[in-house]
Amino acid sequence: MLLSKIALHNYSAFEGTQTLDLKVNGDQKNIILIGAMNGSGKTSLLDAVKLCLYGERNCGLLPPRELPSEFVLKRFNYNAHERHETEMWIELVFDDVELPGATHQIQVRRTWRFHSIRGQYTDDDFTIIKDGKPLQLIDQDHWQDFINDTIPVGIAGFFFFDGEKIQQLADDTNDRETLRESIRNLLGLSVYTKLTGDIDKHTDDIRREADKVTDDQLKQLEADEARVQRLMRENRDQREEIEYELSKLQRDDDQLEQEVRRVARVGADSHSDLQREIGELEIQKRNINDAIMKVAGEFLPFAVAGKLTDELRAQLEAEEKLRQWDASRTRVHPQLERIVQRVFFDMTVARPKPDITPMQRTFYAKLLTDEWEALFIPKPDDAADESLHELSPKDERLILNTLDQVSTQTLGNLRELLKQRERIAKRLQEVSREFRNLPEDTSHIGGMFDQRRKNEDQKQTFNRELGRLDDEYARLERELKSIQEKMENLKAKLKTANYDRARVTLARKVLGTIERYERALQNRKMEELENLTTEMYQRLARKSDFVGRVKINPETFEVTVQDSRGRTREKRSLSAGEKQIYAISLLWGLAQASNIELPIIIDTPFARLDSEHRTNIAKHYFPHASEQVIILSTDEEIDHRYVELLRPYIGRSYLIEHRDKERHSIVKDGYF
Repeated sequence: MLLSKIALHNYSAFEGTQTLDLKVNGDQKNIILIGAMNGSGKTSLLDAVKLCLYGERNCGLLPPRELPSEFVLKRFNYNAHERHETEMWIELVFDDVELPGATHQIQVRRTWRFHSIRGQYTDDDFTIIKDGKPLQLIDQDHWQDFINDTIPVGIAGFFFFDGEKIQQLADDTNDRETLRESIRNLLGLSVYTKLTGDIDKHTDDIRREADKVTDDQLKQLEADEARVQRLMRENRDQREEIEYELSKLQRDDDQLEQEVRRVARVGADSHSDLQREIGELEIQKRNINDAIMKVAGEFLPFAVAGKLTDELRAQLEAEEKLRQWDASRTRVHPQLERIVQRVFFDMTVARPKPDITPMQRTFYAKLLTDEWEALFIPKPDDAADESLHELSPKDERLILNTLDQVSTQTLGNLRELLKQRERIAKRLQEVSREFRNLPEDTSHIGGMFDQRRKNEDQKQTFNRELGRLDDEYARLERELKSIQEKMENLKAKLKTANYDRARVTLARKVLGTIERYERALQNRKMEELENLTTEMYQRLARKSDFVGRVKINPETFEVTVQDSRGRTREKRSLSAGEKQIYAISLLWGLAQASNIELPIIIDTPFARLDSEHRTNIAKHYFPHASEQVIILSTDEEIDHRYVELLRPYIGRSYLIEHRDKERHSIVKDGYF
């Protein structure tokens, strides 16, 4: 797979559309050399490849705590943003992409759009073109999956990297974890990790479900059932106690009433009359409320849906008129046919016949029929066009009577009931106020009235407690029903619990097999990686740094190097340049071990290397690293000396030139 073109539109420092033709000329001309001063857009070019392939969320470039929309907006060309342009895009073209059956050209473009006025990022678009036509191998919703499968994001780092990646592998502080992650990406172990995680989750789900279904839990539910039944008994006992206390208060009220009558007959009578009237008004109010609820429950829904019931009544009446008209027409039509037959076609009737042709006779017969029907039996204007409900006359009359009852009697009754309730409520307020203001003639009578009020307050407290107990009892009934249902479900699930536990055991065996396979696969690939890394290290090292073999501990991922005397040296004892050589060799080994053919794009390759190591890389690494090697360099890294070393292999060269005045970069042919 070769990268034949990169096109950038309003991306970073590249204003408008800038295109780099990267086609290589033969096997020997596999290097594309791109020069740029720092800040001109060299690193942006490398980032553009990752961003186009994987998007802003998965390209590995999104800084922590930065939103993807902010990340994209920062890369929108400043001048284009100032001109209120609306698009930024990156396009990559790959040649010789192997797909089932043949090789193809694949064009990948990712477009970001911005609001023309506010300049904010709005949406994006991702397209893949195969041989000039949209990719049809898979559905468009899975085009990103196609890229991820063709160029896995974990593998891309072995082919598209910069000096920072080299330094990361060379660094002693985090190299082991970086190497571990690289090898897992190389082996595609993330798939096994996900599989293991899925199996673990599935196993936990099954185990938790199986653990729920135990005899102990059934015993717990039985205990809960007994507990709720006990609480219900206690609730009933409390209710009986409160009702007993209420009866005592009522007896006390009766005694107070008798005492008031004895002490002050007039005051007592007034008190008794007012209290009796209050009781009667309360009863009347409850009865009216019950009547209102009954009316609302039976007929009010029909009354509320007034428009619908009116439409139903009109439709039924129109259908009845349609049936009447149709019956009338049915009775008349046979007579009409008999008249037409006798006038025009019955030759046995002794009357003069008009001297007309059969065709004319048929025409006038039809004309007479149509005029007769139009004259005597036209369909009424208010009749329905068709019968929708197909009801019998009896059912239709029943429905119409019900609707009439709802529209007249029900609403009238409801209005009258509401007026009565309002009058009773008003009278109840007046009597209660009069009762509260009843004069207390003596201190003895006043004390009795105080006691009556205390009794009334106590009764209200007891009644509220009765309401609470009723609510609690209803809740306990629901809880008891729920517990009993759970008991039934649990008994049913107990039958399958042992099967579920067997599934857990089997899943654990599968996990063990996956773990052993993963370890064996990793060890085999580690040995291959050691050989490849050693091969490249021996090419790039100075003679004085001769390396017998690079070893990677499969458990700790610690790297050791054998020197020319056969002594083992840990990587941290290597010089900075040797570590850089090791890192480049490891990246090459990882790329080769991936069995994926991709161009290598390397930015700032020399980093801390001395001149001898740089010369070895120029001679032995760049020309042979891949079928296509794209080098991004400053003028101080690959200067004229290394250009001369690489010249036999350079197929194309470009220079990214930044123009400060125009605030953009352009791509030119040639190198520094």
